This record gives sequence, C-alpha cells and structure tokens, in this order.
Amino acid sequence: MPLYKYTGLTPAGKVVTGVIDAGDQTNARFSLKAKEIFLTGPLTESYKEQATIRGRLRWEGRPGLKELSSFTYQLKVLLSSGLPMVDALTVLVDEEKNSRLKAVLASVRDGVKEGKSVAAALSLHPDVFNDLYINMVAAGDAGGMLEDALGHLSGHLEMQEKVSARVRAAMTYPIFMALIGLIILFYLLTSVVPKVVTVFQDVGKALPIPTLLLIKVSGFLSDYWPVVLLMSAATSYAGYRFSKTDKGRGAIEKFFDRLPFIGVTLHSMQMARFGRTMEALLKGGVSLSRALEITGKAAGHTEIKKVLSLAEKAILEGKSLNQSLRGSELFPQSVISLISVGEAGGNLEDIFARIGDAKEKELDSRLDTLLTLLEPMMILIMGFVVGFIVLAILLPIFEMSQMTF
Repeated sequence: MPLYKYTGLTPAGKVVTGVIDAGDQTNARFSLKAKEIFLTGPLTESYKEQATIRGRLRWEGRPGLKELSSFTYQLKVLLSSGLPMVDALTVLVDEEKNSRLKAVLASVRDGVKEGKSVAAALSLHPDVFNDLYINMVAAGDAGGMLEDALGHLSGHLEMQEKVSARVRAAMTYPIFMALIGLIILFYLLTSVVPKVVTVFQDVGKALPIPTLLLIKVSGFLSDYWPVVLLMSAATSYAGYRFSKTDKGRGAIEKFFDRLPFIGVTLHSMQMARFGRTMEALLKGGVSLSRALEITGKAAGHTEIKKVLSLAEKAILEGKSLNQSLRGSELFPQSVISLISVGEAGGNLEDIFARIGDAKEKELDSRLDTLLTLLEPMMILIMGFVVGFIVLAILLPIFEMSQMTF
C-alpha cells in the first residue's frame, strides 16, 4: 500500500503533518477523519519520494541504531505472538513515527506481500539495513528461527548504540572546548590585538620578536580572514573526500593508530565491535566464513578487513580460525587464545560474547583515561597560546617603562 503525506488540524487547532498508510486516497481520508485530523491541504503520495530514492535518505539521514533496535525487537515480539509477517509489518508501519523508516517498512511489507523473502525485501534498502542485518534475517528465516535471530539482532544493535553513545559522550566535551578556544583565539587576533599593537607601532622603536610575530599573524588574519575561512573549508572538504578513498582511509587509520593513547583506544573499540558482530552473526545461524566476511565489511578498519578476508579464505581451506588470525599483529594473543578455547569447546558464540564484554570494559577504561588526559592537555595548549599573546604585548611595555627610568 502507498503512503500519503498530509497536513491537517486537530480539534484543538494544532497543525499536524505526517504520513499515513492506506490503500488509496479515499481510505486515507477516512483514516484521518477517524483520528480527528482535518485536512488543510491535498494528500501527496510519498512512497516513491521517501522509500525508493536513496539520495533522499542520505540527505535527510537514515534511521539510527536505536530506532532499528526498537523496530527489530517489536517485530520479534509480534512474530512470537503468532502474527504473520505481513500483518506484523503492517502494525509496525502504522505505529512508526519516523517518516523515513515508515516508508522503508511499507516497502519491505509490500515486497513480502509480492512473494519476496524478508531478507530480499530488506536488501532493497541497503542504506538502512546493512549486510549483517540482512544475513542474520536470511539465516534465521532459512533455519526456522527468525524470532531468535531478530532477538540477537536487537540486542546487538542496542549494544552498538551504547558503545557509540559512550564514545560520543567522551569526545563531545574536548571537541566543544577546542572549537570555543579557536573562536576566542580568532576573535583576539582579529579584533583585540590589532587595537593594542598599533600603540607599539607608533613608538618607532624596534619591537621584540614575539611582538613582531604577533603583529604579522594578527595583521594577516585581519586582512585575509575570509580567505583563511575559505581555505580552511576547502581543506576540510578535500580531507573528507580523501578519507573516502581507500588510500586516504588507510593513511588516516595509520596516523590515528600511531597516536599515543588514541591508537590503543581505537583498537579496543575495533576489537569490541569484532567480538559483538561475530557473536551476533554466529548466534543468528550465519556460517563462520560468511560471518568473517560480513564482520570485515563492518569493521571500519582497512587492515582488519584484510586480515579477516584472509582468515575467511583460510577457513574455507580447512584451517582453524585461531590459526588464521595468529600471524596478525592486530589481534592480541589474549583474543586468539580465547578463540582457540572456543573452537576446542565448540562454543565460539559464547567466546565472542566474552571478547565483546572484555573489550567494552577496556574501552570504557581507556576512554576515561583519554578524557582525563585531554582536558589538562587542552588547558596547557590554550594557556601556552594565551601566554604567548600576553608576553608579546607586555614585552614592549616593559621596555618602554625601562626607557622612562
């Protein structure tokens, strides 16, 4: 069924907009009337606009992990209660508040209605459902344990969201402080310093080197600040485009991997993601070789992807996973030893869960340490810059005061 976008009024006079799922415009009007929403404009079909054009999803932003986790859990509950897939999806389409996800779910439901498998219908929307999601659903559906696969998926997405939220929360304060510091510094150099240094320029005496340097920098920024801003924006954009290439991504990863504290923190995050993704895939019924392929794509790290790709080939040739990973420096000995124990005991899923737990705790500890170190470092850097400005201004004043005596 198509989706219709509407604009209307409630009985209280409040303007509301949204998307409604209906067979045609007449049914849409009846449904809105039943909800006591009075149309103030025409109904427009929004299915193609929102569900089939990937560019629009990219522009507006795709549904987040929290929304996908919630949808997946609700679908599991509805299927467990005995509802057929089409009816369960219809319920979720009706209840979904996010218009983009609502359109995508309507497309998935219509695909299932037409005879496609759930995984095939989901695969039409790769901007929303990644390979991990689709393959777990396909494996669960084929093995007759779709509800279990959806439960594992929901838990995995929720855990991913918690880790991402933890990283965002840890980095928000340093980034915010750095931006505020740069804005204040820019204001000082372009507005305050030029007014102060004009006094020294009129004296006609040779100025100290720090003062001359400050005058040069301040003068350049005052005269060419639009060029500086444009160059900064162009450099940022060029860096962004470069980071999207394989060569650029590899270079940036190597740079961050070598940074003190930051490198080990990122490695803990990557190992936690590796453990959690492998756990979810294996519990969802995906084969080990296929799980390695999907995890490699989801790793977000070029070298880890290469190592997992080689491990996948080695598994297909009959080698064990711990042997396949043993030659890589990216996977610590503790992780490889745990995998070896899991392979010997036939409980790899539980081992990967333990790896995920251990690395997430390690990540929390490293984030706390990193944040503790970043704050004083930022204060020291800002103190050094401000101290240099103050010194450059005070040196000529001291020299002038000595001349008067």
